[in-house]
Amino acid sequence: KTKGADYTTRLLIHYPTEASEFSGRVYVDILNASSGVDLEDVFRRSYENMIRNGDIYIGITSKSSTAQALKNFNPERYKDLDWCVDNANISKDWTDKENAGTFENGLVWDMISQLGTVLKEQPEKLFDADLAAKIKSEGRSYLMGQSQSHMYLNTYLDVFYPYINKARNGEVIWDGYVGLVGGKATTELSTGVKVTGTP
Repeated sequence: KTKGADYTTRLLIHYPTEASEFSGRVYVDILNASSGVDLEDVFRRSYENMIRNGDIYIGITSKSSTAQALKNFNPERYKDLDWCVDNANISKDWTDKENAGTFENGLVWDMISQLGTVLKEQPEKLFDADLAAKIKSEGRSYLMGQSQSHMYLNTYLDVFYPYINKARNGEVIWDGYVGLVGGKATTELSTGVKVTGTP
């Protein structure tokens, strides 16, 4: 809902140490935020298979509250996480609750699309040259969500699907989608903004 907002989120990445072991599959998991912290629900159920196969798994922090939980857990390590949309007007000390600014969960839709675009066009921003080259030539990226994160996936597809691939001149950002334990429910588009229909 706020245009031009800078952000910093966290990615959890598991990948083969040798590019030759890469399977061609990149699974991006919208991390489940139901308990107020990032949960790698899909990875904890599938890691043995993913590691054995040479898959890449990327978990993306999906909610401002879990970004704040990371800051509470380790303020120094996670000091750069930023989901605030009015940084110019807030205290730079994130523990200053009185001047904490406005956090906007709607940033997640840009984060998801931009991560997908980086995987297609500039994987070298995340991986070494050999693995990046293999991702570019052979990689297939799958966006997934489980439970509450499945609701995020539903919302992303229901609202943004007509626009997702326009960013790459008609070429796909995601090669497929995997929804687990979420039915057809959706979530808010942004803090206080509900989905009222699809385009």
